[in-house]
Amino acid sequence: MPAEPVRISAKNLAAALPGECPRCFWITRHCDLPYQMPFPGVFNVIDAHVKATVHAHFNRHGRLPEWYPDIGRVTDYVRDAGLLHPTRFRVTDAHAGVTLTGAPDDVFKMRDGSYHIVDYKVARLTARQDELMSVYEVQLNGYAYIAERVGFDPVSVLSLIYLDPGAAPQPRAGKRLGLGFAATRRAVKLRPGRLIPPLLRTTGKILSRSTPPRGDASCEDCTFLRNLIRTVG
Repeated sequence: MPAEPVRISAKNLAAALPGECPRCFWITRHCDLPYQMPFPGVFNVIDAHVKATVHAHFNRHGRLPEWYPDIGRVTDYVRDAGLLHPTRFRVTDAHAGVTLTGAPDDVFKMRDGSYHIVDYKVARLTARQDELMSVYEVQLNGYAYIAERVGFDPVSVLSLIYLDPGAAPQPRAGKRLGLGFAATRRAVKLRPGRLIPPLLRTTGKILSRSTPPRGDASCEDCTFLRNLIRTVG
């Protein structure tokens, strides 16, 4: 009986990039790690609010809000949220033995019939964000790779929309306080066919192992792990 495909999200696929530690990749996917901080739920709340605001404005006016960065002529958005849920927004590469899943924040239909995938980031566009671009590039191209195989074809543009919370809070009526966000677009190079398949193959080779592979000699996390084992063992 064939083994079940390894499952990984587009958000985590960058761990298979060249230069990343394969041992750490295996450990994070197979082991429950101590001392982990949960992802702050407020970011999910903000993402949901942004999407609801954008969609409500589009439903009413037939266009994106004025504060939204220019992403081209949008004629609609994917209205069925279930189509963008990981249970349906997924594709299996049988050769690699990997199922890639995703949950893009927004998918817009453009005037030429193509699709524009957007991911919202609640962050200021700084040099630190530039350091994360390789991760975001894999994430959005992973979404594009899935999209073109589940009916959203072709994908023509990928964008990061940064929501900078640096604006001063604004008082509201009663006891409410409003926080303003400035929206900035950062284009992401579209290359799902070249970028994603090799990462899926690497993922399959690493995560299908029953034991972890050898780590990268320069990996700081592997050094921390060895020191921890030495200290408490």
